[in-house]
Amino acid sequence: MRRARNQSGQMTIEAILIMTILTAVSIALSRYFQNQGLLADVIEGPWKPVQGMIENGVWASGDKAKAQHPSHFARHSSNAGEDITGK
Repeated sequence: MRRARNQSGQMTIEAILIMTILTAVSIALSRYFQNQGLLADVIEGPWKPVQGMIENGVWASGDKAKAQHPSHFARHSSNAGEDITGK
């Protein structure tokens, strides 16, 4: 079996091919995750109750927490005060 005289570039060519394949696979995976919204669910899911607590003071998602905000109560403050005379 006869060996080629110049094999010094073979390792470089193989490294470039491997990097090209890995780049193509990573681009395909990132597009798939972006189109399916997989990472968005992982990131946004736990944030919804925290967002409700920050905005409205209630451990619920944003839409549910808005209805439970203290400013939406029928009577949340009164300037008249309470009648203590019993009449």
